[in-house]
Amino acid sequence: MPGEKVYVVTQVDDMKDGRIQSTLDDGFMMSNFNVGDNYDKYSELISVDDVVAIAGTISETTDYSIAGKSVDLNDCIVFAVGDDTEEYQKESTDEMLSQ
Repeated sequence: MPGEKVYVVTQVDDMKDGRIQSTLDDGFMMSNFNVGDNYDKYSELISVDDVVAIAGTISETTDYSIAGKSVDLNDCIVFAVGDDTEEYQKESTDEMLSQ
C-alpha cells in the first residue's frame, strides 16, 4: 500500500510534532497523519476527540499483531472537521485500511 493516496475519517487522539494521531479500528497502535507546515493552522482548528477527514499518501503500514496496525500518511490535508465529516464513512475507512 505505500504510495497509495487515501482519505481517512477518524477521531483525533493526539496532536503533536507536526502530526495528528489516531487509533484506527480496534487496535492500540496510533497512526500518524503528517500535516507538516499546516500543523499550526490545524492545531487552531482541531482539538483532541474531533472527528476529521484527512487525505494523504501512505508511506508505511506496520502490523503489531494483537496490538493492532499503524499507518503513516504523508503530505496530509484535513478537508472536513466535525459534522462536515458525516458524508464520509468511518466504517469504510476502517475496512479499507484493514485490508
